[in-house]
Amino acid sequence: RIGKSTLLELLQQGEELPAEALMIASYGLREYYYNTDKEVEGIEFFSNLIRERSRTGQGDDEQMANLLNQLQILKYSLKQYESAENDLLRAISLVPENAVYHYNLALIYERVGRREDWEAVIDRMMLLEGLGEKHLRHMMKAYREFGREDDARKVEMMLVRLVEVDPSERSLE
Repeated sequence: RIGKSTLLELLQQGEELPAEALMIASYGLREYYYNTDKEVEGIEFFSNLIRERSRTGQGDDEQMANLLNQLQILKYSLKQYESAENDLLRAISLVPENAVYHYNLALIYERVGRREDWEAVIDRMMLLEGLGEKHLRHMMKAYREFGREDDARKVEMMLVRLVEVDPSERSLE
């Protein structure tokens, strides 16, 4: 409860809160709602926060996209895929180079069986910087499922280079 109330206070500070603190607080609060099975409450909170920040012009595109991503994660967990997709498309329109948003969108398309959309997102991800191991593993799996073995091998090589450059990217799975 103390953690939740502290995070709520932080997020309601508006312009006074540094961008990095907003991102950390929004992540923490979303984790609280998710881990306590209070996603509906979290969706209401983030929806209201986004509406208020939009109305008052608080925050930059990156901050707004982050809030939209936190919101869509809660919706995804409740299988509200269409609404989660809309939030992600809005986040991507604000910050198109963020690999996480594209990855999350790919997960939605995979989950709902929208193969062509899933494939298109995976192809766009190939052009992005900042892909991590889980992104690359998902892309490799997708390309293999699409029957695109050459692309799967390209992604596999990207993964090998990533782990060579940054061994901390190696998962224990």
